[in-house]
Amino acid sequence: MRRVKTTLWIEIDAYGLNSCMRFFEIANHHSVAPTKPQTPAQARIRSLQQQKDSVNRALQIERKRQRIARAQQSLAQANKLMAT
Repeated sequence: MRRVKTTLWIEIDAYGLNSCMRFFEIANHHSVAPTKPQTPAQARIRSLQQQKDSVNRALQIERKRQRIARAQQSLAQANKLMAT
């Protein structure tokens, strides 16, 4: 926590909020405008984008896994050669 000097000392936590704030102060602190529901076409596009992102993450994870497996295999081979 850090203290900020204003007219009063206020304790600010990690989220930038006063730990002593009352509910209505927090509720009005970060007001978010309501969003309209998506059209079916927009929802489909968003869904496809999320699927694409998910597949890209899975592909990156799999490539890393295979790199690690190859590295471990080459280390095991090197250790085997050093032992003989």
